[in-house]
Amino acid sequence: MSKVGLILEGGGMRGIYTAGVLDFFIEKDIEVDMVIGVSAGSCHASSYLSKQYKRAYHATIDYIHDKNYLSFNNLIKTGSILGMDFMFNTIPNLIKAVKNRHINYNESLKLVNNLSENEDTLVIRPKNPVNVSQVEKNISKLTALYEEGYNNAKQMCNQILEFIDKNKKIKVTK
Repeated sequence: MSKVGLILEGGGMRGIYTAGVLDFFIEKDIEVDMVIGVSAGSCHASSYLSKQYKRAYHATIDYIHDKNYLSFNNLIKTGSILGMDFMFNTIPNLIKAVKNRHINYNESLKLVNNLSENEDTLVIRPKNPVNVSQVEKNISKLTALYEEGYNNAKQMCNQILEFIDKNKKIKVTK
């Protein structure tokens, strides 16, 4: 049998869209075989996998103004990312990654667009431009993006279920 997986991208506070999609999945008991998350996507994946409905939403909205949750002061105060490995390994790699970020991002978008044209991939993404920054603290904007994710998943529910059902029935030959 074939397996169905989710790949959840990061994006800081923009990940609230993904939280909306995943809460719809929890509500409708939509399950997949594999979940891969990057950055914020991995945080939301943990809520989805543990079936903690609206946990990601509340963790974001309820603590958005708490300096211990999201602030540069937290980074300075805790010092949790400092160390020799960080100074001599992570920073040079981070600089390289940031320098090429736009190239990698555009290549990833091209890949997603190409994959979405074939029937082996189902892409769920915002239908409108996202006007939420990666460090957004405006609760109204975050809530609207969460609700957009939830509603998009709701609108695509039949398509999602058909995709999962079709791909679970495919036998993989080696």
